[in-house]
Amino acid sequence: MKVKICGLTRIRDVQAAVEAEVDSLGFVVGTPTSPRNLSTRRAQKLLSVVPGDVIKLAVTVFHSLKALREIDSCLQVDRLQLHGDIERILSYAPEIHSLGLNCVVAVNGRSPRALDFSLKCSQMFGSVLLDTAGPGGLGGTGVAHEWAISRRVRDVIAPSPLTLAGGLTPENVADAVRMVEPSGVDVSSGVEEKPGVKDVEKMRRFIAEAKEAGP
Repeated sequence: MKVKICGLTRIRDVQAAVEAEVDSLGFVVGTPTSPRNLSTRRAQKLLSVVPGDVIKLAVTVFHSLKALREIDSCLQVDRLQLHGDIERILSYAPEIHSLGLNCVVAVNGRSPRALDFSLKCSQMFGSVLLDTAGPGGLGGTGVAHEWAISRRVRDVIAPSPLTLAGGLTPENVADAVRMVEPSGVDVSSGVEEKPGVKDVEKMRRFIAEAKEAGP
């Protein structure tokens, strides 16, 4: 079971997550509407303390290919996590691939087209992040969607991996993992004191609970 913690803004939180054996970390950039948004310079500082065995993601709302290239060039992350208009992102898939960008697309689990979008994203990008979107299409809302839907998405896109997000906490992540059987889980607000400020003990508990419940 792979665990990702997203929306980090402080070096101490990055270090604590690494010590708790997190698998990947997400940093929000290019998204001024998010309370967890980072400047490029701040993101670079945080990324500089992430060890090589932890996967690094830049999390952003898709606006243009130029913006993606700039983020990828400046931050040199392992993957880009794209939120926003799914149909628009899918329409740019050939260009994204031609640039050699490694992307995962976030699908809103509450969308009536969650299953359709997840299948298309898995086919075009190889994996899916199923989240609960807020205004502007970004996650980190702290709101869950129906895990029965998540399980159906997981079964439909298999063997492509599914990362489950949206409303997960140390208290419910084990149940979510057992019901949905995702490849990984992703948390932001569920381990925070306030937006962007992580609670070290919650991060430790979340990671431990998820990994214990997983295969």
